[in-house]
Amino acid sequence: QADVSAQVNLRTSHPSAGDRQGRLTQRVTLTNTGETPLAGPLAMVLTSITPAGVTLANATGTTTEGHPYLEVPLLGGLLRPGERVPISLHFAGPQRHRVRFTSKIWALRPTAVSDEKGRFSLPVTLPPNTENKLDLFATAHFGLGLTSAPARITVTHDDQPPETEITGGPTGTISSTETVFTFTGADTFTTPTELEFAWRLDEGSWSLFGPQTAVRLTGLPPGPHTFEVKARDRAGNEDLTPAERPFTVNLRVLSGLALTPRTPTRGVGQQAQFQVTGTYSDGTRQDLTQAVTWTSSNPAVATVTSPGGLATALAAGTTDITARHPEGLTATTTLTVFTLIPPSITITEPADGAAINADHVLVRGTVTGMTAEVGVAVNGAPAFVNGTQWAVEVPLEPGSLTLTATATDTLGATASTGISITVPTALLPSVTLEGFPVGGPAPHRVAWRVGNNTGRALVQFELDETGSGTFGPPTPTFEGVSTTYTAPGLFVPTLRVTDDQRQVYTATTLISVGAIPALEPKWEGLKEALRRGDIAAALTFIHSDTRDRYEATFRRLTPDQLATIDQYLTTIYPVEIGPNGAEYELRRTRDGQTFSYAVWFQVDADGVWRIRMF
Repeated sequence: QADVSAQVNLRTSHPSAGDRQGRLTQRVTLTNTGETPLAGPLAMVLTSITPAGVTLANATGTTTEGHPYLEVPLLGGLLRPGERVPISLHFAGPQRHRVRFTSKIWALRPTAVSDEKGRFSLPVTLPPNTENKLDLFATAHFGLGLTSAPARITVTHDDQPPETEITGGPTGTISSTETVFTFTGADTFTTPTELEFAWRLDEGSWSLFGPQTAVRLTGLPPGPHTFEVKARDRAGNEDLTPAERPFTVNLRVLSGLALTPRTPTRGVGQQAQFQVTGTYSDGTRQDLTQAVTWTSSNPAVATVTSPGGLATALAAGTTDITARHPEGLTATTTLTVFTLIPPSITITEPADGAAINADHVLVRGTVTGMTAEVGVAVNGAPAFVNGTQWAVEVPLEPGSLTLTATATDTLGATASTGISITVPTALLPSVTLEGFPVGGPAPHRVAWRVGNNTGRALVQFELDETGSGTFGPPTPTFEGVSTTYTAPGLFVPTLRVTDDQRQVYTATTLISVGAIPALEPKWEGLKEALRRGDIAAALTFIHSDTRDRYEATFRRLTPDQLATIDQYLTTIYPVEIGPNGAEYELRRTRDGQTFSYAVWFQVDADGVWRIRMF
């Protein structure tokens, strides 16, 4: 239908009040005041009726807006310019009253007059958002008024915008300055292949609409970006809510994780500090230990703090320690936990409760049940260990003292025992025996020296070189006496001395022959732990006096540098080995030249030999 109210004139008869039943007939004359004929039928639409409750009794129907209308037939199907047609409106109401109304005229079949070339424009009202089939008729304006057969056309009303969808392209972070987005759309009346698209980046200007369904973006600067695209259908409706996708260009993208230490081993109760190093697309590395989430596959064996990566061994077994970065990368290693078996240690000399008349005492004992190398210390003085035997001379102070012997193996297990002794304030006269050097590999020559605080002349000396109880022949002097030990062992030589008043004194000392453990395996153990990235394990081979300094050095190395540590820490060769220290030589070739570096081993405070310096 078409609204032709502007082309007509309505003349209404004088309104009446109707009868007592509320019925009223209103007559209207409709005149075509335009220059073109109107094709019938016409419809008079009452857009308002007052008072309330009055209805159009002879209404033909109701518009979609709820207004009643009356169809007006035309004689011959046309209302030519100047022609009139009468209309009778029958109203019904609850009681007698006057009726007022407003109206408009529709041409149910819109008409238009063509020009001399047959061209015309015809307004048509279409139902919204549906496909409409229209029949067009041509009628002669003059002459016989013959009408042609209909020409059928299809016209679709569409004011609904399409929907746009991004089907491909980056999300999150990319490490490239170019990327491709793909997209499509959906519409009620326009197929996806008929849709057109426009796009923009970072709220810039929209591109021209076109049929392309992919866009390549190049020259993207680092930072956050937002890509938007919208579809347009054949009716010209544009998507009012464009599809968008944020993404970030970061030319420094995390490409890998390295977890250290690799396959570590710890005893129950011990801890392992794990570290994650990230490798980025620009070749740089960064410590990400605090930036990842840590998990243990078997918390009954070991737990791990997150963040932090500090694992605590709880029970024997294995567990996988995993570090997961927010960007999705993971790294995993296996932690093996074993049960620590502490050694057993005893003190065999002196006896518990003994009174010691000296400013030092020889403490001896045994250590058994070892599962690894064991060191022994008594009151902080490291002892010589030979097999299951150990001995050490401990300085004393007057008073009641406790001698505590502690055995520590290289796995971290410890055991302790102790005895009580007393030392008088005033020491009795005595002699002392010292050997130089006190230890070394066999054959080992020891020079003797005697100390005399008796105040008397010493006139006879008898030496038991091994502590077996068998003394050598007496001699009037002890100057220049020496002993060569050809077999390894832990010896307690005893000197029996007689003064000029025939008073007899005894003195003992400690000699260790061949009791120094093999040191090369400690060097290899250090390198093996560093290759795995297990810095904590590597530090167990470093002397306590220099451990902090070397830890700082090790932690500055990258996982790749640690993995290839053998390039720098090569094989070592013995130079000089003594009872408390040993010197080795490290040789390394650089630019065709061989360089020599010293590696020093020393007995630590717990009695274990460790690397002090290299």
